[in-house]
Amino acid sequence: MVKDLVSIITPCYNSRNFLDKLLESVLIQDYPSIEMILVDDGSVDELAEFLKEHDYFNRFEARGFKLYYCRQENMGQAVAINLGLTKYSGEYLTWPDSDDYYYDHSAISSFVNAINMSDVDIIRCYPRHVDQLGNDLGFHIPNFSDDRVFEECLLENNFWFSPICYFFKASNIKKVLDNRIIPSRVGQNFQLYLPLFYFGNLSTLKLDLVNYLVRSNSHSHSKKSYAQALERLDNILELKLQILNEYDLRIEPTLMKSLYKKFKLSYLNVRLEYGRIGEAFLYLTRNLMFSKGAYLMFIKKVFLQRSN
Repeated sequence: MVKDLVSIITPCYNSRNFLDKLLESVLIQDYPSIEMILVDDGSVDELAEFLKEHDYFNRFEARGFKLYYCRQENMGQAVAINLGLTKYSGEYLTWPDSDDYYYDHSAISSFVNAINMSDVDIIRCYPRHVDQLGNDLGFHIPNFSDDRVFEECLLENNFWFSPICYFFKASNIKKVLDNRIIPSRVGQNFQLYLPLFYFGNLSTLKLDLVNYLVRSNSHSHSKKSYAQALERLDNILELKLQILNEYDLRIEPTLMKSLYKKFKLSYLNVRLEYGRIGEAFLYLTRNLMFSKGAYLMFIKKVFLQRSN
């Protein structure tokens, strides 16, 4: 690992219409030692030509930075991250999505200073939720706990996911993950976050340093069919259980119980969101009979649907 070097790995899929904001935000960073690795996950938008047309390779070199581009067949973001994890050289590592970007020119410096001064493995900051014009949409900071970040991530409670907010010591990624994550089409963040949070320690830098782009037509915000929504929940639960087993992340029985209840509530909510009231009621009585919160969710959702 190259001392003081920050490695930025970004998986890209048809990103040329918005990747420039991330690249430009890296170019204005006041931190002196950055390498950026773009992993093209089988895009069909001629990303390599876009980078050449806008002279990004030379511009990064002129700034004293390095820009690398590699391409794979479309196999998903997790596989793209794994390819990037074979190529980085830095002492520090982060993996922003291609449509997010740094808000502050000193973001990287702030991360590095904080991770060194705090003697932790992971630093995170607050995100600004913005639209495509950069307008701040507002972000309610949850009542989080740095000491409970593993549990909050596992249960998706009081946790924000955007990878650009998180900054890691690469030595911990090598030690915990051996620079490889479990391939999964449902994403790559749980595979990175959960083992690293479990075995490392985190501190939150209470500053807005990054922009998280909210796009209505993005993969994560697109409307799925009823079957797809249920299948995604199945896949996420299966992935979380696989991670717990793969990395021997031993959790208390009460936390495991909370995890299953969380997913049961999510399954109930999907049925209600798609208007499957009968199915939702049967699921409620069979799986959440003793959950007051589940009954309140059911009554509220049904009442709202009928009032509309």
